[in-house]
Amino acid sequence: MALLTYFKAKGRQWHTVILTTCNQGLIPHKRAPLEDERRLFYVAMTRASANLMISYVGKSCNNKVKASQFLAEAGF
Repeated sequence: MALLTYFKAKGRQWHTVILTTCNQGLIPHKRAPLEDERRLFYVAMTRASANLMISYVGKSCNNKVKASQFLAEAGF
């Protein structure tokens, strides 16, 4: 098992990849260039050779939280 940032995962591949907390404001980060974040998310998703699991928080402290816009863009 490896726990890496999206950036450090570049050029590597695993059978199963789990992307956690894919929430708007975290990915894409609200202060990062959108296109850079989109490319990094693509890199993270394509590191899986067989299984890709994605999670996000739907509710936090009684507040609704949005899933990352990149999930809809990727067809999820």
